Amino acid sequence: VVTNTDSSYFTMTSDPDTQLFVNGIKKVFTFDSSRRVVSVTYQYGDSLQWLNSSKHDLSYDSNSNIGTLAISSWSDFHNAWINYSCDSTLYLATGQLIRSAQYLWDTLSTTWMIRESHDYSFDLNGQILQNTYLQFSSTGSISNGTQSISTYNASGMRTALYSLQYDTVYSYWKN
Repeated sequence: VVTNTDSSYFTMTSDPDTQLFVNGIKKVFTFDSSRRVVSVTYQYGDSLQWLNSSKHDLSYDSNSNIGTLAISSWSDFHNAWINYSCDSTLYLATGQLIRSAQYLWDTLSTTWMIRESHDYSFDLNGQILQNTYLQFSSTGSISNGTQSISTYNASGMRTALYSLQYDTVYSYWKN
């Protein structure tokens, strides 16, 4: 492993017969003023140069939680990065995760299409009240879903847990 002054490091293996380096992989990191990683570029070596492979771009909320992680692939044909997938998260000011969603890039509509999501709600004591998981079809409609609803007594002990399934035919939650 070699670390460079350009915030990158790479690993290489050598061919035992020729002693030439082959199969090199390089990761180039970019940081913001808070020293958080905002991008990682993955490159591979072809013995002459480093070639782009994929890139991860990150954004953060005001509490330094990762808000989005977008993954792109390098296109030699377009000579540009092409969006592939994106993970998005949303937190309360208290640090509790309330939404996590995954998206895929639709090259025809040039938009992010949601694939699945997890949504959470909490009471004032930080206990989970509702957990909803949804999967989406390529058209954006719900293709599957589950939901858990919890109730608690005054002592904070869970008194009930209800589990529901999403009925895609009639578009409602059923138990």
